[in-house]
Amino acid sequence: METQENPWATRHLRVAVEEWDPMIIVKGTDKSSLQGPMADLLRYLASSLSFNYTLLKPLDKQWGVPLQNGSWTGMIGMLHRKEADLGLGPFGVNWERFQVVQFSFPISLESSSAMVGQPGMMNPIFSVFSAFDVKIWVGIFISLVLATLLMTISIHLIEGDSVYDLLRYLWYFTGSIAYQAFPRTPRPVSSRVLLGSWWLMVVVVMSAYSGVLISTLSMHVRVNPIDSIKDLQNHPEIKIIMEKGAIEEYMLR
Repeated sequence: METQENPWATRHLRVAVEEWDPMIIVKGTDKSSLQGPMADLLRYLASSLSFNYTLLKPLDKQWGVPLQNGSWTGMIGMLHRKEADLGLGPFGVNWERFQVVQFSFPISLESSSAMVGQPGMMNPIFSVFSAFDVKIWVGIFISLVLATLLMTISIHLIEGDSVYDLLRYLWYFTGSIAYQAFPRTPRPVSSRVLLGSWWLMVVVVMSAYSGVLISTLSMHVRVNPIDSIKDLQNHPEIKIIMEKGAIEEYMLR
């Protein structure tokens, strides 16, 4: 009966390790100093495949990010330079790493999240203006000025009113935002069409504003909450602390 030899029996592997508590805890470079689920997996593989191994730690204590000259740091760099035969994860997988090393089948999936300081509460006084974005407020102001100019020009050309009534109509249009009626209805058809269009816009915008304002005042609004990486990038003054050489460092470059 012919027996098949184990090709791993005579192999001595160089295993790169770096601590990632609780998955892997490294207290030294001897086999007994390795603890955690990944350490148990390595011992199981060594026992079932009958190979020996030596533990190596990267000098820079990193997992591996690419450099501008094409080389890699950390354990990925050790594997890329053939200084190690096996890297004991868990490793984050991305396309750049996949080009230089060969990954095993995933044995666990994890999600990452960021912790930030507790944001301050918004002053209730400014909640009146926070119901709309700055762009919407600018649009309302521009519409107010244009409506005032068009109304003044229309009545001046038809009724002969003084162009100095600009401030009076500006006051009328501003008051209409608070649902204050015009003292008199203009006679020109063009002015009535303009006024009707303005009132339609006021009803729609102020109804939306009232709903957003009520919801804003009914809950505690925090100033500049960080809910995503994009929000974090909008605040360059925030100092980011992360594992050096980990995949998160490369993703946030």
